[in-house]
Amino acid sequence: MTTPTFSTFPLPLPEDRWPEVRRVAETFLHTHGAGPLEVMLGFCTPDHPEAADGGFNANMITLDDFPAVMQDYLDHGFSFGDHDLFLTVTGDRPFTIQYCHEGDLHFSSDDADLTAAFRAALADIGVDLRPVRPYAPDASGQVS
Repeated sequence: MTTPTFSTFPLPLPEDRWPEVRRVAETFLHTHGAGPLEVMLGFCTPDHPEAADGGFNANMITLDDFPAVMQDYLDHGFSFGDHDLFLTVTGDRPFTIQYCHEGDLHFSSDDADLTAAFRAALADIGVDLRPVRPYAPDASGQVS
């Protein structure tokens, strides 16, 4: 079964919305996260050692370590809406928040209650979190 994925709207998020979206996402991490946090830079151009080989190298940290790790990424040129950062909470109720290089934020989880809580938290600041329609080939084999 494919984990449901959601994306913020409008796309891309206006640059001035990122501080508030970041606050909501990181508050949600600390409120609902338990256990280690997997952090991973994706499509990224900052001058950070983890991005030197193209990124996509996962590191396990604690939630308490996250503010310092995030500041390190920012100090090395990470930019919300321009670069990817995957934040995956592991444990009994796993979920992933992705700051996306395409200017939006993604959320994925098999836990409908977590998804509803995150959607509500974003709705409180006027940001819509909508289901992402999975790509599926049509009869001709083309992806719609």
